[in-house]
Amino acid sequence: VVIHLSTEGDEKKYLGVLGNINNYIKALDSDGKKTDAIVVMNADGLGLLQLAKELEMENTAKLPTQITELKGKGVKFQICYNTLTARKIKFDQLYDAKPEDVIPSGVAEVGRLQAQGYRLLKP
Repeated sequence: VVIHLSTEGDEKKYLGVLGNINNYIKALDSDGKKTDAIVVMNADGLGLLQLAKELEMENTAKLPTQITELKGKGVKFQICYNTLTARKIKFDQLYDAKPEDVIPSGVAEVGRLQAQGYRLLKP
């Protein structure tokens, strides 16, 4: 499944999106099925990792913990290069971002993954 995240959100909204992904994975696991889950972020969707970075040092922050837990379950979080450059966003402004997480275009990647058989979820 590919989750396309391109809209602005707050912590509650982002936690809802991550909760949906977690529930999806749990449902498939309970049936003995495995899935690849990829979160493709572009435009305002990069707010997920920006907000998680801002909250990272707060002991009660759930957003960074949820991202880390999903990554531990194999969920990939992909970052649009076009958005990074257009908005002049640096890696140190994003939670747990690595160069290998960057894709050329978020929109193009969603289309590419759909052509490979991934199902699109658009929260």
